[in-house]
Amino acid sequence: MLKNALTVAFILVIIIAGDVSCGIESSRISLADFESLNELNGLIWQCHRWFSLSDSNVTQGLKALKAEIRPSNDPILRVFLSEDDWGTYNWFVFDVFNPHLEESSLSIRFIDKNSDADSGRIYTKVCNLTPGHNSIRIAMDEIKNGPEKRSLYLHKMDKVALLISGNRKKYILFFDNMVLTK
Repeated sequence: MLKNALTVAFILVIIIAGDVSCGIESSRISLADFESLNELNGLIWQCHRWFSLSDSNVTQGLKALKAEIRPSNDPILRVFLSEDDWGTYNWFVFDVFNPHLEESSLSIRFIDKNSDADSGRIYTKVCNLTPGHNSIRIAMDEIKNGPEKRSLYLHKMDKVALLISGNRKKYILFFDNMVLTK
């Protein structure tokens, strides 16, 4: 009886802890979870943007990124990728909280290491943000095959840029839990 209880407890620990090591490949990898000020160093800061860590609108961990966005057509933020090989993942996922009463559009620009923004060889996905929590989930096949002139190299991704096109007023958005999943 004790042996069965220990076996069940061991299995539960493995399930709860996930793939601790043991050579098991992770089914998700974090690109940005905005838990510390050090993570903000991985962002390319733009003029007219203010970033801070927030205890509000958190979906994973203890903090979220609060972005105060002033009127501009520049990207809200660009995330330099610590993981550049996306080839084995199926989804790009992140959470964004829109505290405003109206919908807005968020453009997500995917850039690989062979991209030239001026030539249009990047992929931009436009997502509508409803008021409240929005979970953005984009299939890797869509990212790879998005550009008209060529496929993106999922094994050599460089950065992700987030934009509000034609932004004419101040916005506040909260970002969290930017991950790749299988």
